[in-house]
Amino acid sequence: MRPAFVVDGRPLRLGARIGKGGEGEVFAVADSATLAAKIYAAEGAATRETKIAAMVRARLADRAPLVAFPIAEIRRKDGRFAGFLMPRVDDAEPLHELYAPGARKRAFPEADFRFIARAALNAARSVAAAHKAGCVIGDVNHSGFLIGQDALVTLIDADSFQIDDGLERHLCRVGVPEYTPPELIGQPLSGVVRTPDHDAFGLAVVLFQLLFMGRHPFAGVADEDIPVAEAIARDAFAYTRRRASGLAPPPGAARLDDVPAPVADLFERAFAPGAAGRRPAAADWVAALEAFEAALVACAAQPRHFHAQGLACPWCRLEAASGAALFPDPAAAPPDFDATRLAARLAEIETPEVFSYAPPQPHPDPYPPPTAGRLWLRRATVAFHTLAMGAGAYLFVVSPQSFMMAVATWGFGFAPVRDALTPRRAAERALAAVDRRLVGAIADVQFRAPIDAAHVLRAEIEAAMAERAAEAGRLADDAALKRRRRAPSSPKLRNLDARLARDVARLADLAEAVARVRTTRDERVDDLLRRRGALVRDLAALGGAPPPPPETPPRTIGEAARRRARGIAAQQGAAASVH
Repeated sequence: MRPAFVVDGRPLRLGARIGKGGEGEVFAVADSATLAAKIYAAEGAATRETKIAAMVRARLADRAPLVAFPIAEIRRKDGRFAGFLMPRVDDAEPLHELYAPGARKRAFPEADFRFIARAALNAARSVAAAHKAGCVIGDVNHSGFLIGQDALVTLIDADSFQIDDGLERHLCRVGVPEYTPPELIGQPLSGVVRTPDHDAFGLAVVLFQLLFMGRHPFAGVADEDIPVAEAIARDAFAYTRRRASGLAPPPGAARLDDVPAPVADLFERAFAPGAAGRRPAAADWVAALEAFEAALVACAAQPRHFHAQGLACPWCRLEAASGAALFPDPAAAPPDFDATRLAARLAEIETPEVFSYAPPQPHPDPYPPPTAGRLWLRRATVAFHTLAMGAGAYLFVVSPQSFMMAVATWGFGFAPVRDALTPRRAAERALAAVDRRLVGAIADVQFRAPIDAAHVLRAEIEAAMAERAAEAGRLADDAALKRRRRAPSSPKLRNLDARLARDVARLADLAEAVARVRTTRDERVDDLLRRRGALVRDLAALGGAPPPPPETPPRTIGEAARRRARGIAAQQGAAASVH
């Protein structure tokens, strides 16, 4: 089959899909380990063509290797624009996988604060490189930075950058409120011309999150609940030492005094009221962070802690307050992953595709027969409704023009009187109504069983196990690892191990939840069973033949869950075929 895409007239073969977003999908390039292809959705391609062409003509990828700029246009066989080639970034994680302590332990288990400081420096360098190439990022946010295991940072989503090619200014039309400067909060960004100073605000937020363990500079404690975007609009920098901002740092957070004065001063300037047009540029951050990294020293009490020279170790203070290790020793990691044992554990976990709920035995006793008082009340009610029917008939006779009111009054009394005159039919109707409600109640109980979630999670686990097997095989074939005679490992393998252990435990929890639903007594079902038992007794006493209990159709896995599981399996199969 002929390839569907071409680059400069040459056929392009796509590999596995490695990403998907609202605008399109990103694929590996089958014949290259260094290139990736972004293919736009059909409705978005036309709006991007001139911008991508301008970026390719400007050779931005050569001028800024720290940014995944477009390298070449991709077209369909009929010549229509489809997307672009760009550098492929492997073995890298989004920025939030480094700054969040829990995620960092999985994605960057060997990282200490020196690594974080180097990543912050490289993030500033990547933004400076984009600006030097003549671009404005516009949509600076934590998802736009990929961090490698060597702390190198690559800016992605470059096709959204603002660029002026001399003929047309191609704007960045999107933004994330939590990284948007106060002067742009609330504005429609699609028509705003961005500046490097706007980027400087977002960069300062990103750097703050890196150096302060994921804390947002405008998220803090106040007398009222203030969303981050609103706090930005108010210039409410929670960590400032120069003014009352209305926000205080959250408990257990690092302080601005925990970084050297030059770095703290850049944060104060970036987040000060009226800072628009005067914020520290990316190059200012590069200079300050180079000095900061060079002056980091090891903590005397904890060798895994590194902090600014001349300042107390903030990590000892924060760990003592929280009881959690921010930079655990990777040598203290759990024992080696046992794929065979995990596969056996997975086989033990039952995840049914069909689920039926049968009310547990014994069924509750029927409601007791009515007391003498309730029987008297029923008779009185029937008598009252009989009078209502008589009143309706009398009203119609004496005042025919009141026909509608007469019918309503007569109808009000009809059903209770009818049931009193035909008690067996009344019991049959009541039993049929209870049976319908019982079927609905049992269906509601069946819906509580998380069989859809378990089905999808099992597919994800099986795909991750296949991915892990491929990665372990690749490492085992690596000659360098064999020469060192050490167990094959990599950040990707460790991430997969942690993910599999977590997901199998979660699948076991879901299976247990399914089992609990199967054996749980439901108050609504029990009440309906008691009502049904009483009606069956009454119907039998009236000479009727009670029908058997109703059957509720079993619940099956939803089509959406099946499609998602099939998609996961297909994606893994495509990835396996590439490798």
